[in-house]
Amino acid sequence: MSELDKTDRRILQILQGNARITNKELSSQLGLSPPPTLERVKKLENAGFIKGYTAILDPEKIELGTTMMVSVTLHQHSQKSIDEFHRAVSSLTEVMECYHVTGEDDFLLKVVCKDIKEYESFVRDTVNFLAYIAEPIRAERRKLGTWVLIYLLVFLIIARMLKKQIWKDVK
Repeated sequence: MSELDKTDRRILQILQGNARITNKELSSQLGLSPPPTLERVKKLENAGFIKGYTAILDPEKIELGTTMMVSVTLHQHSQKSIDEFHRAVSSLTEVMECYHVTGEDDFLLKVVCKDIKEYESFVRDTVNFLAYIAEPIRAERRKLGTWVLIYLLVFLIIARMLKKQIWKDVK
């Protein structure tokens, strides 16, 4: 199975929105009977288009209400150092995602913690002791606050521009 037809793409779209949908509901939305729908889903799974099904958790209810993005720079850029860093980060339960990026930094980590205090402790006591880190990461709230403020201002400017455009369209 190398190419996806329109129905396969629709199945993927529906499952991305609700992976818990029953086969009967899915087949109804597709306008097919349940057996061929199930067969198509199984083919998509076997071909690797569907890698798994995931539950989206409420971070606050599981006491992980703080999400931070951490930029990391390595002092070496050999394949060995990158592999070792990635292996070490993969074992940290606080790290949800790890991206190898271009630019000034080498990696961007998505970290979840209970609160800012726990985040600061995680960075200070864990991340800064990983192999190949170029310089200690400072858990500075001020720096994040500046970026949040910039994003908020940009959002407000765009929202105001859109509101004016929409208002012109209504008049």
